[in-house]
Amino acid sequence: MYPIFHVYLLWPIEENDQYGKFSKRLSPRIIKEEEEWEIKDIIDSRTRNRVKEYLIHWKEYPNSEQTWELEKNLGNLKQVLNAYKRRQEREQKKN
Repeated sequence: MYPIFHVYLLWPIEENDQYGKFSKRLSPRIIKEEEEWEIKDIIDSRTRNRVKEYLIHWKEYPNSEQTWELEKNLGNLKQVLNAYKRRQEREQKKN
């Protein structure tokens, strides 16, 4: 048996008391002919398949919209990335 269902079972998502408000997708800024979104903070990091990834909290988006991004994709965000790394170093020294 395959996990298949008919399209008539789908309906548009609506805001309600149970699930709360849903985020509205903001348009990215265009910088050097590329789309870029603003970062509020870097929440966490991990290494998968020997590649460093960071959990990004996007500005003006709820926590449910956080995404894991490759370090190479954060090239224009060196200040935010360096601040996160310094914060991690301080936490490691405390422990």
